[in-house]
Amino acid sequence: MVYYKQRPYWSPARVPIATFSSSSKTGKEEQWGPSRATLMGPSPRMTKIEMKIEGMHCGACATGIQMLTSGMDGVKEVFVDYEKKFGTFEFDETKVTKEQIVKAIEELGYKAS
Repeated sequence: MVYYKQRPYWSPARVPIATFSSSSKTGKEEQWGPSRATLMGPSPRMTKIEMKIEGMHCGACATGIQMLTSGMDGVKEVFVDYEKKFGTFEFDETKVTKEQIVKAIEELGYKAS
């Protein structure tokens, strides 16, 4: 049986700009530039909003809203609280809008604002 070692966490954004001596015979110093992730531009524009949600009768209602909205393209994180009747949504504005999230919740029979 072959076991593979788990690699440590590495992110291209963590590549330092460092000066080091080349191992070649020229002795010329080389410099690493910014990582590819940095050159590709900023990360997606994430927005976090809270909405009041009316019409929930139990915890299953909150779970249903969470399941529906977390499956939407561009939605990163969802938390719906049945007792406080509100939801927190973190999403990428370039892929989904607040209006689309509200519409999806209303299609389930709840009122979000």
